[in-house]
Amino acid sequence: MINIKDLLHTYNVTVPLRYYTYDLHSKEKDSEYVMGLKQDVNWDVERAVEEPIPDTNQVFKKDEFVHIHLFCGKDLEHEEIPADFFNVEITNIVVHDQDEARDFVKPYLYRICRTLSFFLSQHNCNKHSYQPRVETDVEHAIWENSVYEPFEQVLHKQEDTVETTWVNGKKYQIITIESAPIVISTSVYSKIYGKMPMDDFLLYVDCSDTDLNYMLDEFYLALGQENRYSKFFHLFSIIEFIEKRYEDNNGASKLFDSEEIDVIVKAALDSPVLVDKEKRDRVRGALKQILGNLTDIGRKEKLVHILHEMGIYKIENCGTEFEIDSKTIGQIINLRNKCYHADRKNKGETKIDVDLAVTQLMYICERVIAAQVKPIHQ
Repeated sequence: MINIKDLLHTYNVTVPLRYYTYDLHSKEKDSEYVMGLKQDVNWDVERAVEEPIPDTNQVFKKDEFVHIHLFCGKDLEHEEIPADFFNVEITNIVVHDQDEARDFVKPYLYRICRTLSFFLSQHNCNKHSYQPRVETDVEHAIWENSVYEPFEQVLHKQEDTVETTWVNGKKYQIITIESAPIVISTSVYSKIYGKMPMDDFLLYVDCSDTDLNYMLDEFYLALGQENRYSKFFHLFSIIEFIEKRYEDNNGASKLFDSEEIDVIVKAALDSPVLVDKEKRDRVRGALKQILGNLTDIGRKEKLVHILHEMGIYKIENCGTEFEIDSKTIGQIINLRNKCYHADRKNKGETKIDVDLAVTQLMYICERVIAAQVKPIHQ
């Protein structure tokens, strides 16, 4: 008799993906922002099923394809308007129980939500008012399961009548099961990201680049109903990240060469207050380090150079227009410094409203992330 604990199961789940549709800065819910999909998005994830066969030294092995189907319904009252949420169906998850199935789908759901959120933002003409972040509604997830028949059939066979092979001292059972392939379209388009093909959606969903994933995570965290200063710091962290990543290509040159530094240090050490050797050594080391780090341009000019190298010279989107120049970047950097060092007066520095800075950073960071995706996959 087969023990139910020995069985594998096939799980299917449908999960709603929701986002806040109302104006972030209004107390009245008098307007909504919704986006749908022009066409469903489908893709497969290959997964090897391996399970020891009870009371034998054999292992069941079979490659399965988990199918992911992303779609959006229609508004109940107006068919021409998309529903204010998405749905994702994940089917053919072969595992032991629902907890294991949840663990499997969790990272896929996160990446789908993150990617949808990024493309929603890219095609959002009202970033100053709407900054939707798509999230899973696990409370309304619908689960279905059934016994995984290929493995159940094996358990019903008490004798070893199938082909076997030995690998590294272990005996494996070779079971070939015919299955119809899932046919998917190779040119799926989605309204949420304009006319981009499905492959571009998957570039973000399947991204394996650590640096790019960091930037996508920070952008995702900046969306939704976060505190405006939290949004600002998440987005500015992307700016700081590319500053460090492209430090050697920021257009800056050293302000002093080694000989000039020695001359300056020697002149400073001639001061009568530096008669103590320990003091002189510490001042010498500090001066050399500081002078060696000085460049002919400042932080804002370096960042402008990096963005220009990425092809980001100007933002023009749905009526929003601003130059990527020292003035714009300088105002954003000044706000960052003001937020980190609130006790400083920063007299003479031009300030920028945090909401405007968040909006501008969203446009800039979208372009930065998009510029990183293509080279990685070329």
